[in-house]
Amino acid sequence: MASRSQRYASALLDTLAATAPKEHVACLDRFVALLREERALALAPTILTAIAAEAHDRERRATARVTFASPPTATTTKHFERFAPFEVSQDRALIAGFNVRRQDRLIDASAQGQLETMRRALASA
Repeated sequence: MASRSQRYASALLDTLAATAPKEHVACLDRFVALLREERALALAPTILTAIAAEAHDRERRATARVTFASPPTATTTKHFERFAPFEVSQDRALIAGFNVRRQDRLIDASAQGQLETMRRALASA
């Protein structure tokens, strides 16, 4: 059975996942107000610990999406097993290379990504 701190942590993470990033500060303000109202502010340190543990666990279980510019070989796909579970797709717009996306993290090793980085650098120069 989950502790009270774990239940608060799960509820907050679920709420943040379901809201737009621009609403996160307001969600956190409401969460603190709720803790104050329920006289549970003393749980804040254990709630923070539970949030960190749950967020880590959710990220570990999240499916990574590996997108290749051309069809990957079995050997190539094998290199991505550390991202398990993962889904493989193809997008020729990448030109060459691949990218890996898990939740809000992106590893972009594509030619398209490199060209976009150069474009931004030139635009800001």
